[in-house]
Amino acid sequence: MLYCCRMVATDTDPGFDTLAFARKPRAAGVGEKQAEARAEAVRDSRTGLATKADIAMLRADTRADLAALEARLETKIERSANRILPAIMVLDTILFAAMKFL
Repeated sequence: MLYCCRMVATDTDPGFDTLAFARKPRAAGVGEKQAEARAEAVRDSRTGLATKADIAMLRADTRADLAALEARLETKIERSANRILPAIMVLDTILFAAMKFL
């Protein structure tokens, strides 16, 4: 007698139908215990797999992280430009003044 059960899928776990999985080998002549063992092995191997929802959440998190990084980089670049431009203007003035005396 098959004691496998149907697992219900959720948003975070797509589930695995051990009963349906065990029925196919049984129909092909595989023993009940071996069919159940195969179904359980496949079910157990699925733990920790990413679902579509997991991937979508990771994608959203990654996009948010990249947007935050881009904003920080833009701020740092702007600050650097604000520091460099006055220095360039001073050097320009010095260069033009030196050219007058040469």
